Amino acid sequence: MQGYEPKVDALWSSTLPRAIETADLLSPSLGGLKVHTHPDLVERRPGEADGIGYQEFGSLFEWTSDFHPHLPLAPGGESLAAFSYRTGQALYELVEGYPGTTMMVVCHGGVIDIAMRLFMGLGMNSQFVLWTLNTSITEFVTTDEPGVWRLVRYNDSAHLGGLPPRTEPAD
Repeated sequence: MQGYEPKVDALWSSTLPRAIETADLLSPSLGGLKVHTHPDLVERRPGEADGIGYQEFGSLFEWTSDFHPHLPLAPGGESLAAFSYRTGQALYELVEGYPGTTMMVVCHGGVIDIAMRLFMGLGMNSQFVLWTLNTSITEFVTTDEPGVWRLVRYNDSAHLGGLPPRTEPAD
């Protein structure tokens, strides 16, 4: 949707540098909004798997967290259940703490996945896979019914000049 400029009241970001950098780049186009950070909007905490590619992960660790959501991704890491709880708590904290506010949250694919599952009432183990593109836009709005959300758009990359080709996750 070329030329679409939403009125945003607050700009939030994960505390990871790549998200803060993106939020800082967006701020001028949003009237110079201050970038607020929230530590619980970060991606799933990988523990000993931090910085390890998919192939190396498979040779070092057993991928169990999709089948056992309470087991950590790797030693010292976060389980899918803990990630879902942490992220969901942060999202609801923002929503409940700033009623009537239009917020832009610069975050990560895993956080968007959790938001989709929570706001759409899907469980952690729902049998679908989201493929969220970097810098795509996902938009939810509240409805008049408490706790009911409407998904306006998911994975919108029109601002990038079209949909990039689908690729497998990078190592």
